[in-house]
Amino acid sequence: MKKITILIGALFMSTALVAQDVQKESSSLESFNEYKQNTGMKSLELSFDPAAIFNSSNTGPAFSLQNLGIKVRKFKSPASAFRIGFNLNFSNRSIITQQDPVLKDKITTFGAFIRPGIEKHFKGTDRLSPYIGMEFIVGFQTSTIVSEITDGENKFKNPSTSDGFSLGIGGLAGFDYYIARNLFLGLELNYSLTYFNQFKEKTILSDGSETTDGGGSAIVLAPSAYAFFRIG
Repeated sequence: MKKITILIGALFMSTALVAQDVQKESSSLESFNEYKQNTGMKSLELSFDPAAIFNSSNTGPAFSLQNLGIKVRKFKSPASAFRIGFNLNFSNRSIITQQDPVLKDKITTFGAFIRPGIEKHFKGTDRLSPYIGMEFIVGFQTSTIVSEITDGENKFKNPSTSDGFSLGIGGLAGFDYYIARNLFLGLELNYSLTYFNQFKEKTILSDGSETTDGGGSAIVLAPSAYAFFRIG
């Protein structure tokens, strides 16, 4: 609980400091721009990794959505924006563990994150808008492995060390490049300080027996999202 309180306190202090800087910067960007963001503008953005949507390997087929993101922004001024983002991770793959008879491990992973925040934009060029900002992160990930054996199956819930609940604050930097009016491409990098509470692993064997193991918590500094391609 003490760790969570420290993180929330840091969030409010950092938000206030960034908001003050945004107010100072906004006065220099008030002139109307034909391509870039203007006061009152709203944007809807999609970010994803095209190569990760359909993937295959030597161990079997896979379908995955890696950090599929949707973000909504509202510009209070050309230099400041409020944002809220949603990120989804989903993968479903099979690994053949035996050929005759054919037995497989079926692995499913699901994660969802909500990320409200603010952005401070700089002058850039007529079409390029660089920015920095911060965001608040809440989310979770869970996974399941179903392992086929000759007389049934074994199931493992939350076997990954990434399965758990996350709460944190993050810093971000990126840019929007407007290729046409109200249409932009961009890139963004995110780092976060996160409180992570790992889910306990539950094992259910084919004979019906169950065991529970693992768990624990930690504070982690690491990248919090990768937007390989952004369009808005």
